[in-house]
Amino acid sequence: MLEKASDYVENYRNYGDFIPCIEGLAIILGVHKDTIYEWAKRYPEFSDVLKILYTKQVKILINLGLVGKVNIAIAKLLLAKQGYSEKKEI
Repeated sequence: MLEKASDYVENYRNYGDFIPCIEGLAIILGVHKDTIYEWAKRYPEFSDVLKILYTKQVKILINLGLVGKVNIAIAKLLLAKQGYSEKKEI
């Protein structure tokens, strides 16, 4: 499980994904995405793989967003899930 998850994170494009995502990982592992989250709670090594997936996802979204190669609404939605937000100081 861990080896296959790591392979997906490193080679997500070989699995047909534009960016690494939990849903893609769940399909590759043959489980529901809820199971992915449960495994991350139970197994520190799996949690690390998930954190790398999120970090890669954020990097790709930021870089592609800066050059206009990704739908901004989708990028904002995915980045918001990772704690990013637009903040306006008043």
